[in-house]
This record gives sequence, C-alpha cells and structure tokens, in this order.
Amino acid sequence: MSRLEELATWTGTLRRTARFVRKRGLRRSLRRAFEAIDDLGSRILRGQTAYERWFADQLEARASVLDPGAGPGPLVSIVMPVCDPDVRWLEQALASVRRQTYPRWQLCIVDDASANPQVRGLLEQWRDREPRVELLYNDSRQGISRTSNRALSIARGEYVALLDHDDELTADALSLVVSRARAQPFDLLYSDEDKITRSGRLRDPAFKPDRSSDLLRTCMYFGHLCVYRRAFLEELGGFDPVFDGSQDWELALRADTRARRIVHLPAVLYHWRMAHGSTADPNAEAKPWAYEAGRRAVETDIARRGERAHIVEGAGRGYARIVRAPQPDRKVSVLRGSGDAADPTQPPCGGVDGVGSTGRPQAGVRLDASGVDAAPHAIGLEVEWLAIDPAGSPADPGVAARWNAAAARAQGGVLVFLDGVRPWDETSADAWRAWLAEIVATVEREPVGVVGARISSRRGVILHMGVVVGGPEMVRTFTGGLRRDEPGPLGIAQSLREVSAITGGCLAVRRDVFDRIGGFDPGYATALHDVDFCLRAWELGLRVLCDPHAECTPCLEPTAASGRTRSTAVHTDDLRRLQTKWSAQLARPDPFSNPGYHQEGALFTPRYRPICRPRGET
Repeated sequence: MSRLEELATWTGTLRRTARFVRKRGLRRSLRRAFEAIDDLGSRILRGQTAYERWFADQLEARASVLDPGAGPGPLVSIVMPVCDPDVRWLEQALASVRRQTYPRWQLCIVDDASANPQVRGLLEQWRDREPRVELLYNDSRQGISRTSNRALSIARGEYVALLDHDDELTADALSLVVSRARAQPFDLLYSDEDKITRSGRLRDPAFKPDRSSDLLRTCMYFGHLCVYRRAFLEELGGFDPVFDGSQDWELALRADTRARRIVHLPAVLYHWRMAHGSTADPNAEAKPWAYEAGRRAVETDIARRGERAHIVEGAGRGYARIVRAPQPDRKVSVLRGSGDAADPTQPPCGGVDGVGSTGRPQAGVRLDASGVDAAPHAIGLEVEWLAIDPAGSPADPGVAARWNAAAARAQGGVLVFLDGVRPWDETSADAWRAWLAEIVATVEREPVGVVGARISSRRGVILHMGVVVGGPEMVRTFTGGLRRDEPGPLGIAQSLREVSAITGGCLAVRRDVFDRIGGFDPGYATALHDVDFCLRAWELGLRVLCDPHAECTPCLEPTAASGRTRSTAVHTDDLRRLQTKWSAQLARPDPFSNPGYHQEGALFTPRYRPICRPRGET
C-alpha cells in the first residue's frame, strides 16, 4: 500500500470516528471504548467478559434454587413467526427451545413464504424429529402480525410465549416462568434480557423495573420474552397488522389497559440477536418503518385513554415523549423554601419578571403555558408565589409541619414545593411557563398522586431522578452516574416513569390529593417526610412519577469545602420513624429499580451483583 493509500485509509477512519463521537457524545464514546477494552482484557485472561462471567454464575445459582413443583405443569405454547432468517440463527433459536429444562412446551411455527429454500428444509427437519413442533406455511407474504396470529390459532397451551426466529431462550426460561405462574398467576409476564452478537458473545443486559405504565408508553421495555395467558391474549384479539414492526409494543399497550396482573421476572432469560437489519443492531437507521409504527401505537393508546396530548421523539429512535397541556385556568401555588438564601425575605433563586415572593400570597399572575414543545393547546395558568423559610425558629416542631402550615395558606388547586432548587432555566418567564405547564399537566392525570423533577447540577451531572426505597440500603437516590444529555438504561433518565418516591426538593401534588393523604407527617424533624408522603400515596392507590422534562438544579452549587448543595443531615429519629412505619416496604427490593446492578447504573465500569444465591448461602 502506497503512502497516499495509507493516508486515505487513516483519514477515512478518523472521519468515521469523528462522526461516531459527534453522534454519541465524547463521554458516551469514551465509556464504550473503556468497556470494550475491559471486555477484551477479560476475554484474553479468562475467556469471558465480566458480564458473561456474571451471567454464568447466575445460571448456576438459578439451577440450585429452582423448585420444579409438584405434578405436571401447564403446557406453554411458543409462537415463532419465520421469514427468511439467517439459517444459522434459526437453527440456534430452535435448539434453544429444545434445550428447555421444562418439558411441557409446544413450538408453533408459521413460515411467512420465506424465499430461501434452506429455511423450509431446516424447519421440516425439526418438525420430523421433534413431535412438539407444529409447522404451517403461508402461501404468500402476510406480514408478522398475521403470521403470528396464525401461529396463535394452533396454540393449545395455557400460556403463550413469544420468540423471534433468530433469538435464543436460556435453558431454564420456561421453568422459571412456570414456577412464577404457580406462585403468582398472571395475565402477562416479561423478563430481563441481553443481546447476543453474531459471534455469540453476550452483552448489553437490560435490567428492567416492575410494571410502569408511563415507561411502557415511552418505549417497549417489556422486551421480547413476553408470556401471555392464552385466554387473555384471545380477549385482546391478538396482534394488529396495522402496527407491523411494533406489533408487540401495541399489543403490550392494550394489555396494560386491561390486565389485572403484569409480572416482571427479574432474570435474564432471553438473548436478542444483534443481526444485520435488526433494531438490536447499533445502526440507528435500521427499520425506520418500525419506529413509525411504534409512534402510531402510542398515539392510538393516547386516543383510547381520551388524553389531550401529542407525540414527539423521546430519548432517541424508538422512544416516545408524550407532551400534554394543563387544564384551562388552573391556579397553581408555588411554595419556595428560602433556607439557602442569604436574605430570607428574598426569593431563594432570584425573581422572575418582577414576580415577588415574601412569605404571603402575591397577586395572581397569568402565564400562558403554550410554550412547552409546541403544546397543542394554549392554556392559562394563574400562579401565586409563597416564600417559606424551612429553617424556621428553634420552637418550630419540624420541617414537615412548616410545609404543612405553608400549604394551608396556599390557594392553588396544584401545590408545587421547591426546596433549595429552581427550574434548570430560570432566566425568563417563557422558561417558567414551559416548566410549570409540564409539571402541572403531569400531576393532573388520574391516578397520579405525586410528581417530582429530575435534578441536575449546573455542570450537567444528574443528582436525582427518583428515590430507591428498600433493599440493603433502605433509602437512596437513583442517580445512575449519568450526565443530563445521556438517556441511561432503557432511556429512563429522559423518560417519564413511576418511582417509589421523589425528593422534597421538587414535589408537585394536587390540593385534593394532599388533603386526602393528610399532608406531610409532622413527626419528621429534618428529612424523609417526602419519602413517607410518597409511600402513603402508593398505599392509597396513587402513582408517583419522576418527570425529567421538568428539570431543576440546586440553588447553591456544591463547593470544595462543603461537598454538598445544602444541609441534608438526617436525624436518627427520622430514619427510625420511617423504618417503623414502613418496615415491610423497606425489607423488600424497590419494584422500580432492579437488583441486577451493583450500584444504580454504574456505567463506566459495569459491576453486577448476584440476584439469587444457592441454597444455604446468605
């Protein structure tokens, strides 16, 4: 190769690298590079990546605790539509079914007029040697929904599992599903999953939360191993061909509106093949028609629920953001703590267009809330501002009681508590309009009870996006170690979603809900009144959401001397009170987190901890 050719090759490589970095950002590109180097070193030294070693340990641990149960279990029908897959991947998908430790399965295959004759030959070989395989052919191309529905028509099992023609199940997948069905009957079950490369390496595990309707309307996080109760699936009417490409997402959205019980099984049971043209492929341009079908599926779900909203792109391709507008002429009370301000009589974070804050309700100021991402309706909000000093006096009974007293003076139908934080962009009335419209529109929805904001530092590091309640740490902030422009796993850092609790730094609640819950528990002196308030909301059947689009930042940035934004010392009495009131909730894992991460989203160097241990271990 000549010097000129070498120069052209290096120039092309540099250009491709620059495009990749521009597209993903320097931090995310470096993280991926460090992960690749770490995995390469692990493969050279041990033959497996860190994740593959963790996964192998999990398979061994699961085998030791799996209870086969008494008597024969239910028949599970596996539905597999087939259309011109790579024969190698089809062979491995079929082999993964045959390796199941649970014997009572039926594999329902319908070939959608594959052009490759090798596909038909392989399918017929498997049908002839495995009596549990049933095979049909379409005379002409029908599409994935119609093909899947035809496979459903020959399913006889009590439960129906979905499997793509180039993916793989773990050997214990059906055993774990049936074990959970015996203990906890369900209409729909989904599991964690990972990806499998064309060379057979495992990577990118997706550790999922429990049922979260708002997150499901952001992305199809249920993933691929969805197991439906067959009678329930027939009630839903199967797949809708109008949504081919995102037919599984549209079906899950319909199921979410009607299912009595949706169960999450927190174990990686499914390997999603990173084949060319698949949406598992890092190429973001794969299957653009599938992304369009997903957007239409969410729009249809919104219309079915009767919501006033429209869809814009969310955390990336394949993610949706639902933009809502608040109700007309809604009055909002913004209660702002001034404990961090030098002068308690002044707004803690600066005024906005001359709107004052003195500790007494100010005259109502009308704000046009139409500036939130071209919201479809121009809605007026009437806002009153109150300045509350959470520092109080020595005779004050505690922070919770002071906020209750402030709420009693407020006149608004929505209460927004801001304690030591401000909207990310507080430089103009337009920014306030958009911020208020977002959080008010979210908290107005039934059965939403409490809404909190994502809190990020001015340097762009996420400080808070929900509180994780339960497990060994009992109460901790879900931060993920992310920057504000990073979507995070499953896009959760940029997606509206359910959480167990949010911080009182920014807490929005409707007046009727605040009164129904009974306000903050005045027994808390310095902290944890916000966590207690959210847990009481869940106890009443209300939901708690974290809205990343209503983003805040601390009024005071951390300093080298303090290392923190504000005094957050928790009295032992407050923690003891929370433990006493919520011992059951604190004893079990947070349903909206996942035990698969050693820390909540340690991303530079992923570390994994055991989800289950062999019998006899503690």
